[in-house]
Amino acid sequence: MKKRVYLILFLSCMLLTASAQISFVEKMGTQKGLFSATISKSALRMMKDNDQKFGAIVDKLTGLETLGMSNSSGDTKQMVAKFKRIATANKFEELMTVKGKDEKTAVIYFRDFGNNIRQFALLQESPQGFGIYILSGSVTLKDIQGIVEK
Repeated sequence: MKKRVYLILFLSCMLLTASAQISFVEKMGTQKGLFSATISKSALRMMKDNDQKFGAIVDKLTGLETLGMSNSSGDTKQMVAKFKRIATANKFEELMTVKGKDEKTAVIYFRDFGNNIRQFALLQESPQGFGIYILSGSVTLKDIQGIVEK
């Protein structure tokens, strides 16, 4: 009987940990011109063999989300402001901002949920629009740098 109680408690904790991650796709909502995709862990595993850089960290990921919009299809400034409000409200830290040529900007956000669960959100802005990429799982900043450097 005690084993069942412990098992139920353990599974409940695991479910709470998994649901603690923030879904930016859900929070950003739907707006004309906004594209979004959520890629599951199973789909990520299928991509493992296709890309050596990305394949190195696939086992550490629990999911990947992407959102974006071009300036010609919607109000990108409003959507970027909404993303930043959501990130701030959900206790994401701004780790780094990089400004490049042609008014391009990249900002990396981070949140550690504990129990080796983290999310990194990369916001890329340019005169053409924006893109947001969210990596979730036990991935580290070093893992992400490894992808970029390879």
